[in-house]
Amino acid sequence: DLLIKLGSGAFATVFLARQRSLQRLVALKVAANQADEPQTLAQLDHPHIVRVFDERILPERGLHLLYMQYVAGGTLQEVIRGAQEVEPEQRSGRLFLDVLAAGLSRRGEIVPHDTAFQRQLRHAGWAEVVCRVGAGLAEALAYANAKDVLHRDVKPANVLLAADGTPKLADFNVSYSAEVVGATADAYFGGSLAYMSPEQLQACNPQHSQAAADLDGRSDLYSLSILLWEMLEGVRPFQDEVLPAGWTATVEAMTSSRLEEQPRLAEKTASDALTEHVREVLTRGMAPNKQDRFSDGLKMARALLMCLHPHTLYLLSPRPDWRSVLRRFPLFSVLLAIVIPQSVAAIFNAFYNYHEIIAQLSQQHQDSFFGAVNLVNAVVFPCGMIILLLFGLPLHSALADLRGGKPTSVAKAKRRAFGYGDMASGLGITLWLVAGLAFPIVLQVIEGGVSLQVFGHFCVSMLLCGLIGSAYPFLGTTFLMTRVFLPTLMRGEEPAETDIGDLHRLRWWAGAHLLVAGAVPMFGLALIIASSLFEQSSFDFMFRVSLLFLSIAGFAGFAGAFTLHRLIQTDVDALLVAVQPLESGEPAR
Repeated sequence: DLLIKLGSGAFATVFLARQRSLQRLVALKVAANQADEPQTLAQLDHPHIVRVFDERILPERGLHLLYMQYVAGGTLQEVIRGAQEVEPEQRSGRLFLDVLAAGLSRRGEIVPHDTAFQRQLRHAGWAEVVCRVGAGLAEALAYANAKDVLHRDVKPANVLLAADGTPKLADFNVSYSAEVVGATADAYFGGSLAYMSPEQLQACNPQHSQAAADLDGRSDLYSLSILLWEMLEGVRPFQDEVLPAGWTATVEAMTSSRLEEQPRLAEKTASDALTEHVREVLTRGMAPNKQDRFSDGLKMARALLMCLHPHTLYLLSPRPDWRSVLRRFPLFSVLLAIVIPQSVAAIFNAFYNYHEIIAQLSQQHQDSFFGAVNLVNAVVFPCGMIILLLFGLPLHSALADLRGGKPTSVAKAKRRAFGYGDMASGLGITLWLVAGLAFPIVLQVIEGGVSLQVFGHFCVSMLLCGLIGSAYPFLGTTFLMTRVFLPTLMRGEEPAETDIGDLHRLRWWAGAHLLVAGAVPMFGLALIIASSLFEQSSFDFMFRVSLLFLSIAGFAGFAGAFTLHRLIQTDVDALLVAVQPLESGEPAR
């Protein structure tokens, strides 16, 4: 049963109808029979695609009937018109919802309240609305393209809005031809032609060799970028005109403008950071050379959603700043993050053990001890440095290749970047354990025996230094990885399946090493308190001074460790946004 006429275009009319067999409302599209239209349209099942339930051909009447999901909220074209009627600063998610509600009321539909999508838009700025609408449509195009279906007519009138504002693409795979009766430049100018990619315009040009069969999903993404630019700016990015010379001249002029001109801005336009980021995404989507565009809709959807996360954009941006200096010298910067806290630990260890143990030896035995210590340090610590450098070589090579524009695989470099903090921590505590075993052995050889008291002092000093040498190198190195090196390796790359797990692991271990850093001053204070309770020679004045210094420095260091921990957590959250999978069958977040 036909109920009311919903709308009509150059080639079809759409009615609201009741399907008797299932007693449901459907949108019935009646068009001229297109015998070669693919039958796969009914298989498209996506939150941002208008579902086609069934189709029928009436050959005796030359008609093609499509039974589609009824979408009550009107079209995106109505929202764009509403936005064009107000100043840029008045455009917002509230305006989007108000235009939607007004259309629903005119059609006698119920206006829903407090749906998930409405909550996202209610307090959103206009650029955020564009991002969320665009991300959903880009995911829909990715889903369709994965099923070898191109839209070829992405424009505001073909984006329907559900009652809560969720955008849904309609009219997939519309055919076009300059030879179709009624297909004049004027008929197409207000719709399809104005949103076409340069290669699609060339396919419309009978004098060009470009074939429609050569189009791919990047052409649809170009059209989507034009649509979103018009929604963002209030004007289309190219000032197209219908030339009196006719179809071919008009198409050629439009093709040239897309290949040669930059997208234009409206006379009055927003200039906030989010809007600028969205423009960058859409400009890439409208790159004249399709090789420079997003390769698929999921990448474009991810880029749009990342615009809503400024810190993610900051991490992944290639703009020159202090990080660009560190990218040129990754191994040197990592070594600094490791050597500085290790040096602090070594200074404390030398001061503490000298006053508590070595100063009690004869001058000859002191000379022998320091000679042995220097020998151990000359072997052990350079070996540690060499191990760290060898571990970081894949990272250094990948960053150098990326900086030079050379093609490179970053998989191994990413694994090393994720594991560098573990290596720094593990190697640091291992070296202190080696020293903790070597020095008592040296004393055993020199003195002929080591008292329990001396052994206890060594255990205390090595434990404290081991905590410092484990926690601080991990936090410093991991901060460099999350703030500088991992974003560089992730930029422009497909996320690996292990990225999410690795980032969560970094988050957990950063918290664990923060607790270790906090244990250093607490352990020192505990020993000071113990020394005041037990008046024994082992707890002399220099012992208390050493622990007091360690505790004060430890609390200051813990404040720095806490700051690094917070920065790491912030970076991990931002990088998780960049690597979270976008499934082409799921709605945009």
